[in-house]
Amino acid sequence: MNATRISSSTLIRSNAKDLERELAWLSLVIDTRLKLFFGQECNYSSVLELSPPNLDNSDSPYSRLVLHYKMSMAERLMLILGLAPHIRPKVLDVFFSRNSSLDRIFTEFGGELVRDEKEFIPTGETLSFLLSGNDLEFRIGLQTLFEPEHFFTQHHIFDFGWRPAGYPILKAPLRLKDEYSTYLTSGNKYYTRFSLEFPARRLETELGWRDIVLNSKTLTMVQEVDNWIKHGYALQHDWGMASKLRPGYRALFFGAPGTGKTLTTKLLGKSSGHDIYEISLPMLVSLNLKEAEKKLGLIFEQAEYKQWILYFDDADVLFGKKEHPTNRLGTSASQVFAYILHMIDNFQGLAILAADFTETFDKVLSRNFESMIYFPIPGPNERFKLWEQNLPKSAQLDKDVNLRLIAKEYELSGGEILSTIRFVSLRALERGHNMIRQNDLLVGIRKELAKAGRRA
Repeated sequence: MNATRISSSTLIRSNAKDLERELAWLSLVIDTRLKLFFGQECNYSSVLELSPPNLDNSDSPYSRLVLHYKMSMAERLMLILGLAPHIRPKVLDVFFSRNSSLDRIFTEFGGELVRDEKEFIPTGETLSFLLSGNDLEFRIGLQTLFEPEHFFTQHHIFDFGWRPAGYPILKAPLRLKDEYSTYLTSGNKYYTRFSLEFPARRLETELGWRDIVLNSKTLTMVQEVDNWIKHGYALQHDWGMASKLRPGYRALFFGAPGTGKTLTTKLLGKSSGHDIYEISLPMLVSLNLKEAEKKLGLIFEQAEYKQWILYFDDADVLFGKKEHPTNRLGTSASQVFAYILHMIDNFQGLAILAADFTETFDKVLSRNFESMIYFPIPGPNERFKLWEQNLPKSAQLDKDVNLRLIAKEYELSGGEILSTIRFVSLRALERGHNMIRQNDLLVGIRKELAKAGRRA
């Protein structure tokens, strides 16, 4: 625990040091441009004489980003301008200076006043003023920093998505995406939160591969998916298969609830270092097609450049195995689901769909997936292992409890076994001791079987 804190503290200290240097450079650029603009005495004839700090020997989050993209002076200035309102807004207070002849702030300064005109948000015009002054050629050249092909937009460092068609590009506020403002200040990774605007939830687990029990055939097929995560890029690009294989990888995990489909997905993400986001199909059903397209577009766009694994639980609905309702807006869910399948089919990353149905698949459906992996109810030996490794360490089994016999006689999924363990553990705690009784186990098992419509 201390090592983590020390590491985090060191990271913040290193980042703050580099940001202080960058802010000092920004202040000097602003001061120099204003002196030149107002015709005051100045030690420089151009702000282009003011080189940004050398970050070559630094390993802070800020320096890593700058060095990774080999940022030019203009790109560096744009980045620190976008970050300034988050870390040192008073650096921008000089832009509140008013043009006395017009009784308003100078048009040349650009910027956007927010929070009752108490805060100045730099825009492309601010960047243009600082770097080019009245140099029209330089100003036009700066517009390339705002184009879709530039890494600022392609890699979602800045958010220019608000700009209406035909609106001057340099009027765009220099707003950093949340993930970058977080990363460039604290060094921490920012995780997009589940909301009505972003109907996808990040999945994670503290468990490891030794905590899941799968039969050998299922585990072998899961390994194929893991191989694609590790080597898919090399296969497509280094081995020249990109033109022959469709982009991405689609896997269908199917089998009864509680057989390990979701946990397997979490473990694939955890072991490979990829974030997993589960897309909420029920939330998408409530939207009209246009809204669904917009929200899904945002999710898939982020997933591709951030290399997320996308997970769709209860995917039976996508294939017509469950009823397709019409939502309150009059849009058939099948329209939304058809669009989801289209997005999945063209996704360049890994998409995992989990379904409960186990009937034989037709050939048309099979062609939609690179892998189709069946998660069966665990057999007696697997069930025994699940009972053994999931019972609380502090619990004791009563002398008449025979776990191997229970595992043999009662066909339960891993999820049902865990639910039963929770039931009997709570009963033991209620009695004030740690003894797991046979009768409680049987009651808990019957409850699980009844929930699934099966008899003991």
